[in-house]
Amino acid sequence: KTHHNRVAGIQKLISENRFYYPFPALKAVAKSMAQVTQPVKEEDGTIRLEPLLIGISRDYTTWAEDPESLPTLGLKAVALLEGKSPKDYLSLPGVIGGSLVRLNYVGPRDVLAGSIKDADGELHEQWYTDHAIPRIPAKSVLRRTLSDADKKRIKDGIVFVGSTSLGAFDHFPSPFTGQEPGVMVHALLADNVLQSRYLTVASIWVTLGLIMAAVFGAFLLFRLTPLQSGLAFFFLLAAAFYGHYLLFLRLYIIELAAPLLGFVGTFLVLVVHRTVEENRKAAEVRGMFGQYVPPEVVDILVKNPERLRLGGEKRDMTIFFLDIAHFTTISEKMSPEALIQFLNRYLTALTDDIFDNNGVVDKYIGDCIMAFWNAPLDEKDHRRKACLAAVACVKTNERLNKEFLDPSMPETPTVRIGLNSGEVVVGNTGSARKLAYTVLGDDVNLASR
Repeated sequence: KTHHNRVAGIQKLISENRFYYPFPALKAVAKSMAQVTQPVKEEDGTIRLEPLLIGISRDYTTWAEDPESLPTLGLKAVALLEGKSPKDYLSLPGVIGGSLVRLNYVGPRDVLAGSIKDADGELHEQWYTDHAIPRIPAKSVLRRTLSDADKKRIKDGIVFVGSTSLGAFDHFPSPFTGQEPGVMVHALLADNVLQSRYLTVASIWVTLGLIMAAVFGAFLLFRLTPLQSGLAFFFLLAAAFYGHYLLFLRLYIIELAAPLLGFVGTFLVLVVHRTVEENRKAAEVRGMFGQYVPPEVVDILVKNPERLRLGGEKRDMTIFFLDIAHFTTISEKMSPEALIQFLNRYLTALTDDIFDNNGVVDKYIGDCIMAFWNAPLDEKDHRRKACLAAVACVKTNERLNKEFLDPSMPETPTVRIGLNSGEVVVGNTGSARKLAYTVLGDDVNLASR
C-alpha cells in the first residue's frame, strides 16, 4: 500500500505543474506575482511560443479556464501598466489554444560607433550591438549616471531586471542568437503584446484549404501545353514564396510546406503520368501505323494523336488493290526460298511507290497489296495521288523484270491494279486483343473487283 501511494504521488507530480512562490517576506511586500518558468520549448530549445497564463495542468489548452493559473511575467507587467486584468488579453487575435502567443523576435544589429587611433596612429573601427529591446547597465542606475535618453525611456515604462552577463543567466537559443538571456523572453512578450506585433499563425483550416487549392491548381496546369504548364508551375512557386514573405512582414504566418508539397507532388505525379501516357500512345500509334504508312506520317500522328480518330468514321477515300498476274503459275515453278525472295523484292519496291505518293498500306494478301488514301490524315488530292502511285507501280514492275527476271520463268510478272473512290467507313476493326486500321464498304469491294 505504501509503495502504491508513492507511485501515485510520482504520477501526480508528472501530470501537474507545481508553483513555487517567493519566500514569505518577499511575497508579503510584493505588489504582484507572475510566473517566470518556460514550459513550452521547441525541440532545439528555442522559446517561440510564450504562454500568457500558466495553469496546473500540463495541457496548455486548459490554462485559460484554470482558476489556479498565474500570468507570466511579461503579460503581468503589461497588465499593470495598462490597468487591466491578465485575462483581458486572452481574447487577442492570434492567441493559440487560448493561452499561447508566438513571439516575434527582432535580431540585434551591429552599429559603427566611430574610429579611434592606436599607439601607432592606425584607425580602428569601434562597433556596438544595438538590441531590439534596449539594455541599460545596472551600474548606470546604481551610480546615477543614466543618460537623458535612458531616463526618458525608463519613465512610465516597463523595466525587467535580470542578468545578461555570459555564464550568469539562464540562456535560451533564439532564432538569431544561440545564447539569449531568459529575461529577454519576458521583455519580448511584453513588447509584442504592448505593440500588437506578435505573430499570428493561420489555423489548420486555412492550411487544409491551401493544400486543396494547391492540388486543384496543379490539375488545372495540365489543361495547358507542356511549355505553358512548366512556366506557370515556376511562376506559382515564386508567387507562393513571395506571398508568404509579404504575409510574414504583416506578422501573419501560414503553413507553406504542406501546400507546396501537395502542389509539387501532384504536379510531378501528373508529369510522370503524362509522360507515360504519351509514350504509350506514341508506341500504339507507331505499332498501328509504322508498317503501313511513311515515317513522316507516323511522326505527324505521334506528335498529334488527336488527328487519329479511333472507331468508325465515314470519309471520301480512294481505294487501291494490286496483285501480280500469273503468280500461281510462277509460284509452282519456284522453290519456297526463291518464291519468298521474289515476293519480298517486288512487294517492297511497289510499297515504296505507294508511300512516295502518301498512300497507306492496309494489308498484304499473298501477292496482293491493299492501300488507301485520305486517312488517317487529310489528303485533298487523294485521287490524283492514287493514280500516280498506280503508274509508278507499273513502271517499277517493268524495271524489276529487266533487273531480276529469270529467263527460265514460264510467265512474265505483270501488275494488275484496281482503283475506286467513294464514301467508305475507316477505323479500327478486329477483336479486343488485336485491332486493324482498315476500310469497309461497297466502294472497297468494287475496287477489289
